[in-house]
Amino acid sequence: MEFKPESLIPVDCKVWIRVDEADEMFGTLHKPEDSVEREQLAQDMGVLLAKGGMAFHDWVGRKPNVGDRVVFDKYKGRLFRFREEDRKQSQYRLVDYMDIGAIIEKEE
Repeated sequence: MEFKPESLIPVDCKVWIRVDEADEMFGTLHKPEDSVEREQLAQDMGVLLAKGGMAFHDWVGRKPNVGDRVVFDKYKGRLFRFREEDRKQSQYRLVDYMDIGAIIEKEE
């Protein structure tokens, strides 16, 4: 069964994150494909795309909003990969809201 990343709606305490892409270059050299894939799996930053109804219900202070860049625990949650028209392959994670450790402030 195939579906698009936009069609996934987290439930309960889950959040949907588009994971940042790993760099494919090291200076002017291309990294080996397996090295880039390992780095991609270890990425711990991304954009919060959606959140379940109970996500962040008990947080005090600033809560992450959809569209915020966040830092989350490495290797947590369920990994999804989608091949998109404008990108080679994008990775998304469905994680528990408690796995988010920080919000990255936008620089002005």
